[in-house]
Amino acid sequence: MKTPTRKRQLTAEETAECAALKAIYAEKKKALKLTQDELGDRLGGIGQSGVSHYLNGVNALNIEAASGFARELQVPVSAFSPRLAAEIARIAQAAPETSAPSPDATQADRTAGGRAARPRKYQGDKYEKAAPEHRQAVDELADHMLGLTPEQALKLKQAMELLMPADDTRKD
Repeated sequence: MKTPTRKRQLTAEETAECAALKAIYAEKKKALKLTQDELGDRLGGIGQSGVSHYLNGVNALNIEAASGFARELQVPVSAFSPRLAAEIARIAQAAPETSAPSPDATQADRTAGGRAARPRKYQGDKYEKAAPEHRQAVDELADHMLGLTPEQALKLKQAMELLMPADDTRKD
Protein backbone atom coordinates (compact mmCIF):
# COMPACT_ATOMS: atom_id res chain seq x y z
CA MET A 1 0.00 0.00 0.00
CA LYS A 2 1.30 3.40 -0.95
CA THR A 3 1.90 5.87 1.85
CA PRO A 4 -0.04 9.10 1.35
CA THR A 5 2.12 12.14 0.75
CA ARG A 6 1.44 15.62 1.99
CA LYS A 7 0.71 18.41 -0.43
CA ARG A 8 3.39 20.98 -0.83
CA GLN A 9 2.89 24.27 0.92
CA LEU A 10 1.85 27.10 -1.38
CA THR A 11 4.24 29.99 -1.89
CA ALA A 12 3.28 33.40 -0.57
CA GLU A 13 2.45 34.48 -4.14
CA GLU A 14 0.19 31.47 -4.72
CA THR A 15 -1.55 32.06 -1.39
CA ALA A 16 -2.12 35.72 -2.31
CA GLU A 17 -3.58 34.67 -5.68
CA CYS A 18 -6.05 32.35 -3.95
CA ALA A 19 -7.01 35.09 -1.47
CA ALA A 20 -7.55 37.59 -4.31
CA LEU A 21 -9.68 35.04 -6.19
CA LYS A 22 -11.70 34.37 -3.02
CA ALA A 23 -12.36 38.09 -2.60
CA ILE A 24 -13.53 38.37 -6.22
CA TYR A 25 -15.78 35.34 -5.78
CA ALA A 26 -17.26 36.78 -2.57
CA GLU A 27 -17.92 40.07 -4.35
CA LYS A 28 -19.50 38.56 -7.48
CA LYS A 29 -21.27 35.37 -6.37
CA LYS A 30 -24.63 37.02 -5.60
CA ALA A 31 -24.76 39.08 -8.77
CA LEU A 32 -23.80 36.04 -10.86
CA LYS A 33 -26.04 33.71 -8.77
CA LEU A 34 -23.12 31.33 -8.49
CA THR A 35 -22.60 28.80 -5.70
CA GLN A 36 -19.34 26.91 -5.19
CA ASP A 37 -21.14 23.72 -6.19
CA GLU A 38 -22.37 25.22 -9.48
CA LEU A 39 -18.97 26.81 -10.10
CA GLY A 40 -17.35 23.40 -9.60
CA ASP A 41 -19.66 21.91 -12.22
CA ARG A 42 -18.83 24.70 -14.67
CA LEU A 43 -15.10 24.19 -14.06
CA GLY A 44 -15.17 20.67 -15.42
CA GLY A 45 -16.76 18.87 -12.51
CA ILE A 46 -14.20 19.63 -9.82
CA GLY A 47 -17.02 19.88 -7.29
CA GLN A 48 -17.62 22.25 -4.42
CA SER A 49 -14.64 20.96 -2.47
CA GLY A 50 -12.33 21.55 -5.44
CA VAL A 51 -13.53 25.15 -5.68
CA SER A 52 -13.09 25.56 -1.93
CA HIS A 53 -9.53 24.21 -2.12
CA TYR A 54 -8.60 26.85 -4.68
CA LEU A 55 -10.37 29.69 -2.87
CA ASN A 56 -8.87 28.78 0.50
CA GLY A 57 -5.31 28.23 -0.71
CA VAL A 58 -5.18 24.45 -0.32
CA ASN A 59 -4.45 24.00 -4.04
CA ALA A 60 -2.39 26.43 -6.09
CA LEU A 61 -4.02 27.89 -9.17
CA ASN A 62 -2.81 26.77 -12.59
CA ILE A 63 -3.56 28.13 -16.05
CA GLU A 64 -6.56 25.88 -16.64
CA ALA A 65 -8.17 26.57 -13.25
CA ALA A 66 -7.42 30.29 -13.43
CA SER A 67 -8.92 30.59 -16.91
CA GLY A 68 -12.06 28.79 -15.79
CA PHE A 69 -12.49 30.96 -12.70
CA ALA A 70 -11.85 34.08 -14.78
CA ARG A 71 -14.43 33.03 -17.35
CA GLU A 72 -17.12 32.25 -14.79
CA LEU A 73 -16.44 35.31 -12.62
CA GLN A 74 -16.14 37.53 -15.72
CA VAL A 75 -12.76 39.00 -14.82
CA PRO A 76 -9.32 38.78 -16.45
CA VAL A 77 -6.83 36.30 -14.98
CA SER A 78 -4.65 39.30 -14.12
CA ALA A 79 -7.30 40.47 -11.62
CA PHE A 80 -6.19 37.73 -9.23
CA SER A 81 -3.00 36.25 -10.70
CA PRO A 82 -0.54 38.50 -12.50
CA ARG A 83 1.86 35.51 -12.45
CA LEU A 84 -0.47 33.26 -14.46
CA ALA A 85 -1.53 36.11 -16.75
CA ALA A 86 2.16 36.68 -17.55
CA GLU A 87 2.67 32.96 -18.10
CA ILE A 88 -0.26 32.87 -20.53
CA ALA A 89 1.20 35.86 -22.38
CA ARG A 90 4.65 34.20 -22.52
CA ILE A 91 3.13 31.02 -23.94
CA ALA A 92 1.24 33.01 -26.56
CA GLN A 93 4.42 34.83 -27.61
CA ALA A 94 6.40 31.58 -27.80
CA ALA A 95 4.11 30.16 -30.48
CA PRO A 96 5.58 30.22 -33.98
CA GLU A 97 4.08 32.55 -36.56
CA THR A 98 1.65 30.71 -38.84
CA SER A 99 -1.30 31.19 -41.07
CA ALA A 100 -4.74 32.43 -40.11
CA PRO A 101 -7.61 30.23 -38.90
CA SER A 102 -8.81 27.51 -41.22
CA PRO A 103 -11.25 28.23 -44.03
CA ASP A 104 -13.89 26.44 -41.93
CA ALA A 105 -13.98 29.45 -39.60
CA THR A 106 -16.78 31.80 -40.55
CA GLN A 107 -16.33 35.48 -41.29
CA ALA A 108 -18.11 36.22 -37.98
CA ASP A 109 -15.55 34.05 -36.21
CA ARG A 110 -12.74 36.11 -37.71
CA THR A 111 -14.06 39.65 -37.47
CA ALA A 112 -16.44 40.13 -34.53
CA GLY A 113 -15.03 43.41 -33.31
CA GLY A 114 -11.47 42.19 -33.72
CA ARG A 115 -12.23 39.20 -31.49
CA ALA A 116 -13.85 35.89 -32.23
CA ALA A 117 -17.51 35.75 -31.32
CA ARG A 118 -17.57 31.98 -30.82
CA PRO A 119 -15.06 29.13 -30.59
CA ARG A 120 -12.70 29.11 -33.53
CA LYS A 121 -11.73 26.24 -35.77
CA TYR A 122 -7.99 25.93 -36.27
CA GLN A 123 -5.74 24.05 -38.57
CA GLY A 124 -3.78 21.28 -36.93
CA ASP A 125 -4.83 17.94 -35.59
CA LYS A 126 -3.43 18.37 -32.05
CA TYR A 127 -6.08 20.95 -31.29
CA GLU A 128 -8.83 18.72 -32.68
CA LYS A 129 -7.49 15.69 -30.79
CA ALA A 130 -7.14 17.56 -27.49
CA ALA A 131 -9.65 16.91 -24.75
CA PRO A 132 -12.72 19.12 -25.09
CA GLU A 133 -11.94 20.92 -21.85
CA HIS A 134 -8.47 21.84 -23.15
CA ARG A 135 -9.84 23.16 -26.44
CA GLN A 136 -12.46 25.07 -24.52
CA ALA A 137 -9.84 26.53 -22.19
CA VAL A 138 -7.76 27.76 -25.13
CA ASP A 139 -10.78 29.32 -26.84
CA GLU A 140 -12.06 30.90 -23.64
CA LEU A 141 -8.66 32.32 -22.75
CA ALA A 142 -8.56 33.99 -26.11
CA ASP A 143 -12.16 35.17 -26.12
CA HIS A 144 -12.86 36.22 -22.56
CA MET A 145 -9.75 36.87 -20.53
CA LEU A 146 -7.19 38.16 -22.94
CA GLY A 147 -9.27 39.89 -25.60
CA LEU A 148 -7.05 38.40 -28.29
CA THR A 149 -7.49 38.85 -31.98
CA PRO A 150 -7.95 35.63 -33.98
CA GLU A 151 -4.28 35.76 -35.01
CA GLN A 152 -3.14 36.08 -31.39
CA ALA A 153 -5.52 33.31 -30.38
CA LEU A 154 -3.98 31.06 -33.00
CA LYS A 155 -0.53 31.75 -31.55
CA LEU A 156 -1.84 30.86 -28.09
CA LYS A 157 -3.36 27.64 -29.40
CA GLN A 158 -0.05 26.71 -31.01
CA ALA A 159 1.80 27.44 -27.79
CA MET A 160 -0.57 25.17 -25.92
CA GLU A 161 0.10 22.45 -28.50
CA LEU A 162 3.81 22.78 -27.74
CA LEU A 163 3.06 22.14 -24.08
CA MET A 164 1.07 18.97 -24.80
CA PRO A 165 3.26 15.86 -25.04
CA ALA A 166 3.12 14.18 -28.44
CA ASP A 167 2.34 10.80 -26.86
CA ASP A 168 -0.39 12.19 -24.65
CA THR A 169 -3.11 9.59 -24.34
CA ARG A 170 -6.47 10.65 -23.00
CA LYS A 171 -9.46 8.83 -21.69
CA ASP A 172 -12.27 10.52 -23.61
